[in-house]
Amino acid sequence: GNDDPWDFGNANQYPRLKFDSMDLSVQVIAQPVDYDTDDNGLIDIKTLAQLNAVRHDLNGDGNPATASVVAYEAAFPDRDASAAGRMGCPDASDPADGTGDCAGYELMNDLDFDTDDSGDVDSDDEYPSWAPLSPFNINLPSDGAYTAEFRGNNRVIANLTIETSATAPRHGLFGVVTGDITGVGLRDVDIDETRTAAGLSYTGALAGLILSGASVQSSWATGDISVSSTAAASSVAGGLVGSNRNGTVAASWTDVDVSLSSAGGNTYAGGLAGDLTASSAGDSAIIASYAIGAVSNTSSGTTALAGGLVGNVENSSATNNWIIAASYAAGPVSVASGGTAGGAIARIVSNSVGSATGVYWDTALTGVADDGDSNAPEGVAPRAMQSTRPYTGIYSDWNVDVDDADGDGDIATGMDDPWEFGRAMQYPMLKYGGMNVVRQGSVAMGAADVDRNMDTPSVGRVARVCLTTGPVLRAPRPGDAALPARWQWQRRAGGGAWTNIAEDGGPTHDYTPVSSVQNQYLRACVAIKSDDARADGESIVCTRPFAPVQ
Repeated sequence: GNDDPWDFGNANQYPRLKFDSMDLSVQVIAQPVDYDTDDNGLIDIKTLAQLNAVRHDLNGDGNPATASVVAYEAAFPDRDASAAGRMGCPDASDPADGTGDCAGYELMNDLDFDTDDSGDVDSDDEYPSWAPLSPFNINLPSDGAYTAEFRGNNRVIANLTIETSATAPRHGLFGVVTGDITGVGLRDVDIDETRTAAGLSYTGALAGLILSGASVQSSWATGDISVSSTAAASSVAGGLVGSNRNGTVAASWTDVDVSLSSAGGNTYAGGLAGDLTASSAGDSAIIASYAIGAVSNTSSGTTALAGGLVGNVENSSATNNWIIAASYAAGPVSVASGGTAGGAIARIVSNSVGSATGVYWDTALTGVADDGDSNAPEGVAPRAMQSTRPYTGIYSDWNVDVDDADGDGDIATGMDDPWEFGRAMQYPMLKYGGMNVVRQGSVAMGAADVDRNMDTPSVGRVARVCLTTGPVLRAPRPGDAALPARWQWQRRAGGGAWTNIAEDGGPTHDYTPVSSVQNQYLRACVAIKSDDARADGESIVCTRPFAPVQ
């Protein structure tokens, strides 16, 4: 006498009763939302609110402290909070033990802090001034650092803005990191710190401070960082990370203008990192990375350092090493009287257990002459840095092991082929980890009459830019604008803002410097269609600047 009383619905439903014409629509049973849709143990981030909620779960297990549950669940509503299936994460080690193991977060979408699309981040936006996800007390290493994995999936976070007058902050997207960050792009970062009291600050677009065991890989940033103080306040600022203490930065790049100004104290500015320190806590490394932004330190005192790649390098332990390998700097570097400027590194306190291998700076673009010795880092002319022959000449030792997949701890074995050498007028760019070469500025610049970079542009002489071809740019899809959509020549004096001076289209574009741009830097930007299949919108990329116009 079976009466068939049940409706079993779909795979995501519990059974409901249909017997005697019962209404299925009022029997809805709420289902926990799966926030790990690809079952890789990383919690999906699709909104700025979810990114902001990471601050409540710095170990990435999806189980915030009791006091933070309400705030966390506002960003992750209807989550599975049970141990058996937390956030939808599977058990990575033992599927039979009935627990969900979350190990961090991953970006599933591009995010933009300009939420009202006004062109500026202001009080009308959701996060007008970002507070770092992990503020951290430097004296309490286990309290407040981000310790989990954060996978960017080569997504882009745009218009991160921080305006602060904090006494001793650790500022960036993250404050302090001891976990692993990969594939994060930060476009048009704007960090402005104005301080009136002493205290040590660490500032970087991605993180203020990375500590022992931390790893940053295949990540990049563009924009501006400015730290100023009317007091004798010590500051460490870098385009990607403020200070790298016993961590690793690999296959990463920056085009961030970094400026420091303080009445005194130890002030270290670097295009990629302000400081690189190896202590008793472990080794410290920068591998296969570059910086092309302007670095300026106008602070008072002899400890005002500015380096195109790193400001200060040191080891405080005789047993631990620092290493900088297969990296370069190509942006203007300047300091006030009494300070120290370095094309790649401003100061090395001790190199007894540290090494720089295959590290270069562009003597024309940085404005820093070669030091004349045979030890790395070395200053070289622009033409020497533009090579289309992979891993030959000055780049013969650049095919390094970025991720140490073989576990031997030696970057010279298990090579990962991280570099794209482009055309004759280009500097090396990074392709490791699926990094987008277009976003790095795949534009070649040179004189109109010769196929090379014009080291010293001059008034009345034609300069030319042209797009690369081949795998760097995909063919336009139906409905796309032609490539490129728009050229824009720009200029700036010293480390000031770039201003537009000429515009045109076409695969190449010529510009003849005039007297009004003498002694100023020139660069060209182009709006192009990205080869990133996820985003058909324009990407604005810029060439590295010329040396000042003669």
